[in-house]
Amino acid sequence: MHLELAKYNVKDIELGHSTRLRDRILSLNCQESKTHLLTDQRLKNIDISLARPGEAKRIIHILDVIQPRAKSTDGEAAFPGLTGPVKVAGVGRTLVLDGAVVVTTGTLPAAEEAIMDMSGPMASLSKFSTMHQIVLLPTPAEGVDSVAFGQAIMEAGFKAAEYAARAALGLRPDSFEVYDLSQTENEARKEPPLPKVAYIYYLYSHGFGRERLFYGKSTKETLPTLIHPNEVLDSAIVHNGYTMPSKSVTYNHQNNQIVKDLYKRHHKDLIFKGIIMVNHNAMYKDKEMSALMSAKLAKYLLKVDAAIISKDGGGQADVDIMLCCKRCESVGVKTVLLVKEEAGEDGSGFCLADIAEEADAIVTTGNGTERMKIAAHIEEVVGGDDLYDGTGAKSFEINIPTNTIVGAVDFQGGIRMATMPY
Repeated sequence: MHLELAKYNVKDIELGHSTRLRDRILSLNCQESKTHLLTDQRLKNIDISLARPGEAKRIIHILDVIQPRAKSTDGEAAFPGLTGPVKVAGVGRTLVLDGAVVVTTGTLPAAEEAIMDMSGPMASLSKFSTMHQIVLLPTPAEGVDSVAFGQAIMEAGFKAAEYAARAALGLRPDSFEVYDLSQTENEARKEPPLPKVAYIYYLYSHGFGRERLFYGKSTKETLPTLIHPNEVLDSAIVHNGYTMPSKSVTYNHQNNQIVKDLYKRHHKDLIFKGIIMVNHNAMYKDKEMSALMSAKLAKYLLKVDAAIISKDGGGQADVDIMLCCKRCESVGVKTVLLVKEEAGEDGSGFCLADIAEEADAIVTTGNGTERMKIAAHIEEVVGGDDLYDGTGAKSFEINIPTNTIVGAVDFQGGIRMATMPY
């Protein structure tokens, strides 16, 4: 599979009379955009707001963050199974707007708060605060229930992302990223042989509003499955988990840092053999089975020497990765675990809900439950007036866990925080 990501840098966004990308400024025809999105009868209205880096703006009730993508072939879906028919992702050329994102917002039952500041101390923690935001603010049609409304918001986000990216059709890209696991003849003869590495990619999927989608379908009942890395980088996996405190938003999957880093080292100091996609099951016996099957695929089909295992969630997700670690190590596959900790508000609690003796190589992405006092002057709030806990969204000071800041947590490692000795 050969994938080309044609990247177009976006330096500013505006609402204009036409949708186009010129001089790295993305202009959106607001009325045309709304007309395109309101073909969904579940939506009564959808407002569009813009937010730029450095503005004294706060976005609340965030549901997803999506990088605008479009296929270079006219009529082909950039989000297969969602914006068009299912076709294999990960091949051909995909247009990517770099520096702009579509942000979906909405008030839904059981939704966890998720916010972002475009300036100030909170902005320094989120990678998304450096990007230009196209924020969707939908209103449900009369009689539409919350599940249908949530589905409509999700689909509107992908439609808007594809619509925006199509502004780059026919334009010369600023850069290319090429992804191909194929081995050249010279690489095949390379001595000494390089270690073979797989990525075991756990996804949180416990039902609508608590799941990831693969080609538009829930991964709730998914068995461990071999997939190509290009499928991940080409939007085959997307987010629909608004009830989760740590939102593993679509952008994080489109730009999975583990996949990108393994590609950078491919044929240099390792051989990247592929991805095993696994669901975080609810029942312990199912967790055991998934761990066993993942280890089997890694050892006997991919025939790897080592595997990176990432989780998607907290608590029960720790059980999965430890079981998988044990199974892999028992058949001779060395493991490295990438984890988000949940060590309490001050970091003094247990970092993980489970641990295995074999887990002797663990990389952390930080403590998601650590609380932070954020003081910032906010001139405008997009998405509502109050946070879910009743705090005024325009308050100068708010007290929130790191989980709440979209872009501060990334289960695949694409974060802006690091540790340092002192």
